Amino acid sequence: MERLGTTWAKELARARRRFLEARTTEDVYYALLSLKNTIHDAHSDLRVPESLNPPNISLYLPFNFTSSHSTNAIDFIVTESAYPEIKKGFVLKKYAGKGARELINDYMEWHRSSSPELLEIEAAEWLTRSDSSGRPLPAKGTIPLIFMDPVSGKEISVESSFQKKNKLNIRTERTSCRQMHFTTDDDYSDTKPVFSGLNYDLYADTASKTLILRYFSFLYDFDDREIWNNAACLSYKPEPVADDGLPLSYWLKRQDAAKLSEFLKSVVGYDRILIDLRENRGGAINEDLLSLMAGKPFKTTYRTMVFTSLFRRDASFRKKIMRGLSPAMENRITEEFKRGAKESSPFAFSCLSGECVEEIHQKAASPALNFKYYLLTGPRCVSSCDQFAAIFTDNGIGTQLGLPTRGASAPFRTPYDFTLANGDHFSITFNSGITYRPNGEPLEGNPPTPGNPVYPRENYLRKILDSL
Repeated sequence: MERLGTTWAKELARARRRFLEARTTEDVYYALLSLKNTIHDAHSDLRVPESLNPPNISLYLPFNFTSSHSTNAIDFIVTESAYPEIKKGFVLKKYAGKGARELINDYMEWHRSSSPELLEIEAAEWLTRSDSSGRPLPAKGTIPLIFMDPVSGKEISVESSFQKKNKLNIRTERTSCRQMHFTTDDDYSDTKPVFSGLNYDLYADTASKTLILRYFSFLYDFDDREIWNNAACLSYKPEPVADDGLPLSYWLKRQDAAKLSEFLKSVVGYDRILIDLRENRGGAINEDLLSLMAGKPFKTTYRTMVFTSLFRRDASFRKKIMRGLSPAMENRITEEFKRGAKESSPFAFSCLSGECVEEIHQKAASPALNFKYYLLTGPRCVSSCDQFAAIFTDNGIGTQLGLPTRGASAPFRTPYDFTLANGDHFSITFNSGITYRPNGEPLEGNPPTPGNPVYPRENYLRKILDSL
């Protein structure tokens, strides 16, 4: 809450007001969503009866905005416009009578995480694109907008409204063979990968003599379509994996890292690597990649189970939230709970042993790859990507650049089910634990942060590379 400049009491008051003013099923849905969002937990979730869900209709305002920072100020800047008189680079001064700060404060009610950087990014998107499952429209009907030409200072007023048809140019080109799109694709539009794995592309920037490792995800639990499409991008021939009872994802992740290591050992003329995790959606902590870089034993993230009032009073909730733990770990947590502890003793977040206590320190690969490492992050780096960045920075593996990661982790979570008088079911997913960074600090709401944060702007990656 402190990161966002708000309090739980203030957020709860907004949700309470929505319940009191609710007149339709849609009003009830958004009141429930507002209540869930008061904790600003990126891994929380809400499931409601189908009858409460609002219609899933895509609506667009014919602009795109991005947030921009100057000294003690924030603005929304036009990046695309269907109005010829409103040019790229114009500043949005008023939207339905509200300025940027007021609009961001309004959007906070629909913001899931504790990241102020993501709050501003998503608020800019909210003004022009609908997402009925996650937020209501910022305004309905005809919306008055006032823009300013930053060169002349002249203000221009227009009126617009949300429409079903997107009047802007829709990008369909891809920057690699990947069957996916990212907001940072423009940074890679003029170059091709020199090596590709299942979840990454490696680029070589000759101007800065830097290799750029763009890691999309640490999730290796692919469905059939994903693994087929990603395998089509591979620069290496996949090898058979052992039939030893370990999940396929374990071997895919290890092989992806090993093949990357082999290629990097053959590289000549480059002595540094920039790892781009700006839109890495997490998955599982990638110790194999960290081991390649660390060159020495490093401390990992770890977690504890918190014995909340819900955990204490509801045996079925306790059973659900400990599902998937090893018997040894479950027994230890249960014994500590029975002894009256407030939370369990810590154990490594990702481990292979029964109790995971001894694995807070991982063994690094030897010898290390001979590169200087930089990590480019932003608030769309979330969950295990948050943890990767924390391990990277807290162990001094390299230098972090860009913006803070989201600061969100789910050490333990499970839905809590409610049944209404009419038999309808809904659920809210809760977190019931703490993830700790290697430096001993909680990760939630406390992400690794660059020493000199740099906000996105045009030619962002090029400017980052030139600054190295």
